[in-house]
Amino acid sequence: MDWSLSYVQVADRNPWVAVDIQGGRPITSLRHPRMRMLGGDLATTVGSYGLRAEAAFYDYDDDDLTGLARRRPAFALVAGADRDFPGQLNVNLQAIVRMSKALPDVAPSRAPIALRNENVQIAWRDTVAGGTMRVRKAFASDRGSIEGSVAAYDGGGRFGQVRASYAIRDGVRLTALAEHFEGNAATLFGGLKNNNLISLGVRVGF
Repeated sequence: MDWSLSYVQVADRNPWVAVDIQGGRPITSLRHPRMRMLGGDLATTVGSYGLRAEAAFYDYDDDDLTGLARRRPAFALVAGADRDFPGQLNVNLQAIVRMSKALPDVAPSRAPIALRNENVQIAWRDTVAGGTMRVRKAFASDRGSIEGSVAAYDGGGRFGQVRASYAIRDGVRLTALAEHFEGNAATLFGGLKNNNLISLGVRVGF
């Protein structure tokens, strides 16, 4: 079993958007509020299953967030398992829970900014739960692979991705990718739905 505990007292590296009025015009800026976090993780193998979990407790300086959002992260947990099957097939499942602390109500004029901040911080509800599943099939001694991933949160927001890659020779790999986001504007994946994409790429190492 591999495990660790950590404690940090830092400025949040995920920025929060703030709006100030200067000269009668709204000016946006990014703020990194002070926070403390206590976290832990563990990973182990039981039979043919790989098991892992990570959890964190957050304590923000709430004065830094007053007027920016109606909720902020308080606790997060991710727990998952994966297993390899014959034929170079791997299946990975994860469950996600995030709990938030309520902040004072924001002024109606700041509600759109508060919504976006809660969206990015996955705090649009007091408790947000969801899960992910990834299935990966490799072939040709791992020179090529096809991978499909899906994720969803209760309260809205879904995501799907298909990725295929193949190394035509050492250092040269072809990749095709398709991603689809859906949900309402208050959710993380709903806020990203304008980023639906299909891409083709060539990676050359030298």
